[in-house]
Amino acid sequence: MSTHFLARLDRELTQRADSFPGVTGFSVRDLTSGEQISLLGDEAFPSASTIKIFILVTLLCRAEQNPGLLQQRLPIESRVPGSGVLTYLEEPVELSLLDIAILMMIVSDNTATNICIEQAGMHEVNRTIAGFDLSQTVLRRVMQDSAAIAAGRENITTPNDLVATFAALHAGKPSPSIARRALRIMSKPYSSPFRSAIPETIEIAHKTGGMPRVRSEATLVNLPNRPYALSAMAKYAMNDVAEQDRFLSDMARITHQFFATLADSNAYGQGFQRSA
Repeated sequence: MSTHFLARLDRELTQRADSFPGVTGFSVRDLTSGEQISLLGDEAFPSASTIKIFILVTLLCRAEQNPGLLQQRLPIESRVPGSGVLTYLEEPVELSLLDIAILMMIVSDNTATNICIEQAGMHEVNRTIAGFDLSQTVLRRVMQDSAAIAAGRENITTPNDLVATFAALHAGKPSPSIARRALRIMSKPYSSPFRSAIPETIEIAHKTGGMPRVRSEATLVNLPNRPYALSAMAKYAMNDVAEQDRFLSDMARITHQFFATLADSNAYGQGFQRSA
């Protein structure tokens, strides 16, 4: 990537981050060149639902050692409020652990997430995080644990950690089969600020999350000729959720515009000649 072109993307994203009423950070990595830019890239933010990426990967790691794990069926008994659908169902429900994990990812179901944490083990999730060589990401509590939140036992991560995670999955870590399956699950269609900003024809694997005054999303964008990873995070937000979502969408739209330009330009910045 041209150094000047990368610097312009950095300025564009920083300008929008600086105009946000709160504290924001971002990280972008070109998965072709390895170049990276960030703002508050190593700042700890509440992870919100982006922590669920590591819960999913841990379950997939466990399933490699126990092939029947994801097929076991579990009753949905203890339910917690917040995002998702399971807490609102009125009849008894029994699902496979795989389907529970999919609900955790595509509708960010908190009840499903707590089941997945129980099955994966909180300690094992943090071992998975350590395996990605992340120093500032940690799972400290289950979803909707108000006492833990009030006590400051927060699940945290950073923009750089999230981008590093998607870069590692793109590179086939912790194993090619686990990485492929995790990315395939995170590529299932669901709406999010990033997804709305990137053309539907481009496959992305992503996870979004939000809590009061907190918003975050991270993605791997499989742009032909120029895949990239992006994360954007906000805390202490003083605006409403719709404005927070617009901020995330703007960050994704600007980033994609730059990488789409790179994808069809030569080393000197000229667009490829397209046949009629």
